[in-house]
Amino acid sequence: MKPVLWPQKAPEEKIWATFDFRKGLALGETIVLVNMVVSLKGGIDASPQTILSTQTILGGRVMQRIVDGVDEATYLLVCLATTSEGRVLKLAGILPVREF
Repeated sequence: MKPVLWPQKAPEEKIWATFDFRKGLALGETIVLVNMVVSLKGGIDASPQTILSTQTILGGRVMQRIVDGVDEATYLLVCLATTSEGRVLKLAGILPVREF
């Protein structure tokens, strides 16, 4: 699995990050539980997990609200989705935060 590289965001922006699991789900299978893990790929942030805000599941997609962040930090977000069949699926994205 290779992480998706999202466009950079400014620290004050609030955005939605989408993890699309639809291709990995069987007919009738749904996402029932999500665990989101954040770490740093670069830069400095003493508490990277604080960029996470609300989260929503829409069909086979997980929508994660991202807020704040530290200028010059690059975050790795890993989304673990547990399905109604008990399977655990994993997707990841990289988000650079840069002041314009």
